[in-house]
Amino acid sequence: MDKRERDNSVPGTDLPGSRETQRALTRSSGAPYDGGMRRPRDRTVNGHGGPALAALIALLAALPGPAAAGQAPGAGASMGLGLAGYDPAPVAGLRVRLPSLEVAFPAPGRVQPRLRVPVLDAVYHAALRHQLDLDVDLFFLWQDEPVVALGAASVRKAHPRPLLGPMIGLRVNAAPHVFQPGLAAGARFGVEVLAGGRKGGLFVAFEPLLELQGGAAGGDRAAATFGGGLYLTVGVTRYAAR
Repeated sequence: MDKRERDNSVPGTDLPGSRETQRALTRSSGAPYDGGMRRPRDRTVNGHGGPALAALIALLAALPGPAAAGQAPGAGASMGLGLAGYDPAPVAGLRVRLPSLEVAFPAPGRVQPRLRVPVLDAVYHAALRHQLDLDVDLFFLWQDEPVVALGAASVRKAHPRPLLGPMIGLRVNAAPHVFQPGLAAGARFGVEVLAGGRKGGLFVAFEPLLELQGGAAGGDRAAATFGGGLYLTVGVTRYAAR
C-alpha cells in the first residue's frame, strides 16, 4: 500500500479505503459513513430511557404517603372559676367548678374528642344538697399537631399548642319532685404546654357556654331555666402512646 492509500485509509480502523468507497457507502446507507465507529448510547429523556423514567416518576407519585399520625389517648383533671347567671335564678354571680375528670380519646387526625365529667361537683351536690346535679361536656378540640406520633421512634421537643373547639353538654338536675334535663353548648379557647417527652400537658382556657334546662321544677320554680356564663379553666393531662 502506497503513501496515498495510507493517507486515505478510514479513520478509527485498520482497513484501507478510498474516498470513492466512503462516498459509495454514504449513498447506500443515506447517512455519513462513520468508519465503523460505535456511537454512544442515547441516555437522554428523548432516548429509549425516557418512557421508563417517566413511568417510574408516575409510579412514585402515585404511591401513598406515610400514614398520618394521630392523637394519643390521655386522662387528667380540670377546674374552673367564672361568672354565670340563670333565669329565673338570682342574678349573675361567681361560680366555682370543682375538679373534674377529663378523658382524651384517641383520634386519627388533629381533632380530638375530650369528655369532662364533674365528679367532685356531683359528690358535693349529692352529699350536701341531696340532689343529682350532673354536667357532662364533650369537646372536639383542634390541635396543631399530634401529641405523640403513633409508631414514631422519637418525638420532638415540647412546645405550646392551641386548644380550640366546640362543646356540647348534657345536664341533669334531679331531686324529690324535681327533674330537669337539659342541653349546653359552648367552646374552649386555650393553649396547652406539653412537657415530659410530649406525654404530659398543662392547659389554660376560656370557656363560654349557654345552658337550657326544662321539666318539673317543684314548688313555685319555673319549669324552664336558661342561662350561661364564662369560665377560666386550668387542667393537666397525661398522654400515653398507643
